[in-house]
Amino acid sequence: MATNKEIYDKILRDKETLLSFDEPLEFIFSHSALGVGWDNPNVFTICTLNESQSVFKKRQEIGRRLRLSVKQDGTRYRDPESTKEGQEVNLLTVVANQSYHAFASTYQEELREELGQGTKTPPTRNLNKTPVKLTRRADRFSSEDFTSLWALIAQKTKCRVHFNESDLIERSIERLSTIVVDENRLEVSLTYWDSFDETGDITDRAGGTTRSQVRGTMAQVDIVGELARNTALSEMTAAKILVGLSDISKRQLAKNPMQFLADAAKRIKAIMADEMVRLVRYEKTGDIHPLELLEEEIETVLPTVETPKRGLYDRLIYDSDVERRFAGALDEENIVRVFLKLPKEYKIPMPFGGTYNPDFALVIQKTNLDDEKDTSRFYFTVETKGASEFEKLKEDEKLKIRCAVRHFEAIGLQGYLAPVEDLPSFDTKARERVGETFFNR
Repeated sequence: MATNKEIYDKILRDKETLLSFDEPLEFIFSHSALGVGWDNPNVFTICTLNESQSVFKKRQEIGRRLRLSVKQDGTRYRDPESTKEGQEVNLLTVVANQSYHAFASTYQEELREELGQGTKTPPTRNLNKTPVKLTRRADRFSSEDFTSLWALIAQKTKCRVHFNESDLIERSIERLSTIVVDENRLEVSLTYWDSFDETGDITDRAGGTTRSQVRGTMAQVDIVGELARNTALSEMTAAKILVGLSDISKRQLAKNPMQFLADAAKRIKAIMADEMVRLVRYEKTGDIHPLELLEEEIETVLPTVETPKRGLYDRLIYDSDVERRFAGALDEENIVRVFLKLPKEYKIPMPFGGTYNPDFALVIQKTNLDDEKDTSRFYFTVETKGASEFEKLKEDEKLKIRCAVRHFEAIGLQGYLAPVEDLPSFDTKARERVGETFFNR
């Protein structure tokens, strides 16, 4: 039988042995050994046995266990995009009591609000829930409507951007000329801890706050390297921008380098985003997304909505209430021929790295009442968002959507951005059900 000291030493000081395949220990039951300061990214299950009400403590526990796992060679492991649901390595399972379950759900909503409405945050899964089976409708899968839609949107592209360095430098110098940094101030706040119990719950109260202007000594900062790292520019380009600043702007930089550089990086990245959309060129590669991405049956514990009338599948997995409402509206809309939630493997390359995955694809048919033979079909990809206007989206979201428009133009679709009320023939009730959406036709 190991002593308490031997157990604590293994957990807190000999993590390499603890993580090795030769170590037989699989479960750790602890009252205090896994407290603040213990860092083990390879924790995949939390079983809560206490009834702590401390939100701070729960945030700590969740945060430490949400880190990417580490392989035996010390590198971080990321699940491939093709990983099936339930087969992920980086999946945290919480065997939760009632208070912890409520906390996890609330915390997920807080993350979504912090990252922006409509953000696709990883969903929580209720593993106690009986899995739901999504079945692909054979008649719709083989229909002319769907095959024509897929033939259009399945085409892959590659993208390139050629920046005009002199224009970028000139625009950046102009934008940085209006930066004004704050004076250096010291802020002191006092908090009283009235009690601190063994479960980690803290009872505290505010004691007050005061501010005072100070003249501090700044640590040396590699301003060229810092600006280059935060903007992905070369150090030569970053140096040309900083050298070109006016004397007034240079004084602002000297007053508070880190604040100036942080603001400068945001402004330069906004300029680069505009330039990327303006200068990006998408070209067809000749490759296509295979139909095998759309499996005949899918099992999931994620939330689903029924789409029996016009969905490619009898049910659809949704990531947000906006998606749920949109899918319901499409299924009830009689001008819709077929629609689907695009699989996560359907990716559009982005010029700044990474990929983009639109939400939906659909086919709409319009018929002339004066001549029933006069029918037209429209093919759409749709991005659902929680913002009421495109300009209210976060900058990276706007950039991805605008670049996606260029991709669809390259494969032969007319690309443009529009709110859902401009969808052809969508009546008022359908628009109210859908929420805010942007699409390409």
